[in-house]
Amino acid sequence: MTKVLAIDVGTASVSAAIAEQNKESKFVICDVLRCKYDAADANASKALLINLEKIFSECSRSHCNIDKIQIGLSAPLCLQKTVSTETLRQNPNFPISKPELFQAIEILKNQFSQNQSAACDILETKIDGYTVLDPLGHKGRDLKIKANLLLISPSFKTFLKEMKDKFFPASEFKIFSDSFIVKQAVLKFLSPKNDFLILDVGGEVSTIGDFTLPFGLRTIERRMTSFLNISCDTAQSFLRRFSSGSLDYSKERVLDKILNFSAEVLRDTLKERLNQIHFGGTKELFLTGAGANFSQFLKISEKSSIAEVKALKAQSFGNSFLNLGPLSGGEDTVLAALISTYERV
Repeated sequence: MTKVLAIDVGTASVSAAIAEQNKESKFVICDVLRCKYDAADANASKALLINLEKIFSECSRSHCNIDKIQIGLSAPLCLQKTVSTETLRQNPNFPISKPELFQAIEILKNQFSQNQSAACDILETKIDGYTVLDPLGHKGRDLKIKANLLLISPSFKTFLKEMKDKFFPASEFKIFSDSFIVKQAVLKFLSPKNDFLILDVGGEVSTIGDFTLPFGLRTIERRMTSFLNISCDTAQSFLRRFSSGSLDYSKERVLDKILNFSAEVLRDTLKERLNQIHFGGTKELFLTGAGANFSQFLKISEKSSIAEVKALKAQSFGNSFLNLGPLSGGEDTVLAALISTYERV
């Protein structure tokens, strides 16, 4: 049996799930842990590190034989870019070697890393215009590499590596951006026929393509605390109860107005950004994060031709699980994606 530890590092909480894969490659959720922190607090960075160490520590006490650790980081904790580089080889008649390929990747990373630690996932390689799965051993003059580049603080990456070495020294370890790993899961399990984009509205900010939008559920929560004169915890409780239909009628009406107003702001912001990246025609926009639980956000395409908007939740990848356990809704999409794409990435 293979065990995977998935950790979703967000701007308001750190969530983790341990899953076991059986012989039929189906996963069962064994354990789920959640630690909240206030991203708006002056000590938010310290709280994040404390919660991460707590997650690693508690998981190690209950599960000592973790095979692989997959970590997803949300914006602005990381920056993801899809970049390309082209190299004209001096000796096209010689096969491409590992040192030569590594040197090309390092040039790409150094060009875009901006003094940040970069992880690199190669998406496509071409030699003299022809796509090859593995360029090693091939001959040719023109080597093109398209890659997903993940930029994070070197100190933060070092901290994560230290936690892994301290609590799970024998485990494999990889870091992704939330948007990258969710996209891989969509491609693997949903196989969209059209071009698509993914918008996570569950954090402090939202990202779509290479754009960062000043919009997220944490912003809405703060709007609620100001308008209703309540605490942040109470605002989060109201949203959960609103989502489940258990909030009293008077508060439900107020939240409905706030969410509808927020949806209009999102629609206008999206329309501007999508025009900038030439996302036209009948396309798909997958809405994820906790905001995917609210119908108000799913209706943003009704009054404008933004795209066909669909909710993306943990259940969307349920075919790879025997049991999703407590994982559900848009807020657990990343955990489900980190686990279900285990063999692919």
